[in-house]
Amino acid sequence: MSPFDNDHRDPPRDAADDHHDAAADWAALGEDWREQQVAGVDLDALRDEVSRSRRRLRRAMLMELGWTVIAIALCAWSFLHPTKAAIPTPLSAGLIVFVVAFQGWSLWIRCRQVSDSGLTASAQVELEIARADTWTRYRRVSAWLSTVMLLGVVAMAWWDLATPEADARQQMVELHRHAGALTSAVIMVVGYAGWACWRAYRNRARLQRLHRLRAELADE
Repeated sequence: MSPFDNDHRDPPRDAADDHHDAAADWAALGEDWREQQVAGVDLDALRDEVSRSRRRLRRAMLMELGWTVIAIALCAWSFLHPTKAAIPTPLSAGLIVFVVAFQGWSLWIRCRQVSDSGLTASAQVELEIARADTWTRYRRVSAWLSTVMLLGVVAMAWWDLATPEADARQQMVELHRHAGALTSAVIMVVGYAGWACWRAYRNRARLQRLHRLRAELADE
C-alpha cells in the first residue's frame, strides 16, 4: 500500500453526524406516513354527503314550518267556528299550544346543525353523527306525542258520544262530526309510524358507518 493512500481516505464520521442522519430519516418517514391516504376514507365523498345532509335538513325545516302554519290556521278556524268544525273547541286550543311548542323545540335542537362551512374532516363526521342522533331523538319524541294526541282525540270523541243526556239522534250527529277527524288522525299516525320506522332503520345503518369513519380518521 502506498503511503499516499492515507491522504485519500474519507474523514472519520463522529456519533453526532450518525445521530443527525438517523433523525432526518425518521422525520422523513413520519412525513410520508402522515401524507398517505387513509384506506376507505374518501374526503370528497364525505364533503358531498355533508352538503346533501345540510340541504335535506333545510328543506325539512322549511316544510315543517309550512305545515305548522297550516295546522295553526286550521286549529284557529276550528276554535273560532265550533259549530262547523269537526274538532272540539278545547282540542283546537290544545293543538295550537302543542304545535307551537313542539315546532319551537324542534327548531331549537337543529338550528345549530345547519352550518357546516370551514370544518375539518373529523369535525364534519362529528356534525353528521350529531345530525343523525338529533333526527332519531326528534322522530322518537314526535312519534310518542302523535300517539298521545291520537289518544286524546279518541278520548274526547268517546266522551261526547257517551254523554248520558244525549239522545240517539244527537249521538249520531256527534259520531258523524268526529268520524272524519278520527279517521284522518289514525291514517296520519299509522302512516307516520311506518315511515319513521323505515327511516330509523336506514339512520341506524348510517350511524354505524359514520362511527367506523370516525375511528378511521382517528387512526390517521
